[in-house]
Amino acid sequence: MAELEGIYFAEFDNRMGPKVTYEAPEGLINPEVFDAISECVIPKPWLFGRMMSTYAFGKTYLGMPVNLEGAQYERNRMLFNVGVVLHPSRRNHSSEVAVYEPVIRKIAQTLEALEAETCFLSDESMKVKLGDVLEQVLTGLRKHRKAVVPIDEANILHLVLNPRQTSQPVPNVREHDVPVPLCDLRRHVASEKDLVLRRIYPCIDGVRFIKQVAEMADVDTELAIDCVAGLICQDLVRLVDIFQYSNIYASTKDVGRIASDTDLREKCLATILDPAVRKTMTTNELFSLYAALRPGLRYEDFCLTRESKLIGVHRRRLITFGLVNGLIRRVLPYPLHLPLPGESNISQLIAQEKMDAQAGNQLKTFELSLMDGKKSLDELCCIVRERGPAELAEAIAAHQRCILVYK
Repeated sequence: MAELEGIYFAEFDNRMGPKVTYEAPEGLINPEVFDAISECVIPKPWLFGRMMSTYAFGKTYLGMPVNLEGAQYERNRMLFNVGVVLHPSRRNHSSEVAVYEPVIRKIAQTLEALEAETCFLSDESMKVKLGDVLEQVLTGLRKHRKAVVPIDEANILHLVLNPRQTSQPVPNVREHDVPVPLCDLRRHVASEKDLVLRRIYPCIDGVRFIKQVAEMADVDTELAIDCVAGLICQDLVRLVDIFQYSNIYASTKDVGRIASDTDLREKCLATILDPAVRKTMTTNELFSLYAALRPGLRYEDFCLTRESKLIGVHRRRLITFGLVNGLIRRVLPYPLHLPLPGESNISQLIAQEKMDAQAGNQLKTFELSLMDGKKSLDELCCIVRERGPAELAEAIAAHQRCILVYK
């Protein structure tokens, strides 16, 4: 793993330009070096919110630039970057550096949340604490590979360097995914003191998708995505698709585990059964429910034809448990617009939209332009946000040149 030489906090001063405000140890980045890398520390607007690594003068400067916008700031924005200086053991050092990314991301998210809650960075009397915080973080990570640093009376920063994370792929978390908690998240929040997690965990209920969670918690969607990705890495959360009775599900090759794995079966029954209505279910009955899910069969129709067998069964939980444990999968619909010959540019689409409107079709030009067969119905609903999956699917079905491709 790369040697940690120090940690810094840089910001854009409206009179001086980019500058290093706090660093540990003192003199970590000399002025000449900073002049050479300053455009990577406070980069162009489109690079904010991303992890940036710069190799210069035999060292790696790894940081996460943050852009906060608001009328309370001079020029309506605050730009800062929190990062580390590393000395890798070799030039091709990406795996050595990756272990520090979760730590930097968590510090940046914590500072962003503190600024939103208490103006921690814009209030100079509070920001001055940051120098001591960075010193404690550096000492803890060097000596113990972890740091527990109190920021103020209400907030504590918990950081851990975990080399195993370098080989663990970053989860692909999308704003239309639904996070399902695998445990009581309150215990994790109580021990971690993570500010972003503390905001979003009450909203994670296995029903709301991530964009809804972020809006309800008043947290930036990207922050919520990063936070959920961290929970997935810790095996505290799994992702499923948005639940709709119009969805189609199919059993997987692992559905047989319901019969062979006693612990899984008992956990399933404890999750899906309403004890006030139904106490138990035979293995064959449970297996037959999951095995009967197949492509082409909407869940709504599945439930209608099995009313008696589903008495006392929580229908949403039946699906959620199956998805989380790999017993079933969602057969996803992908909207595809099939334009007429020559109907390729926006002006032609707009003209066609007027004709469609006269014919009673409900899809708009913007929606049609997104229907390329690569975006799922759930993803489109998150982008459009004007209607839910069922309503959009109905509009697609009514359109003469739109189809749903299931895969």
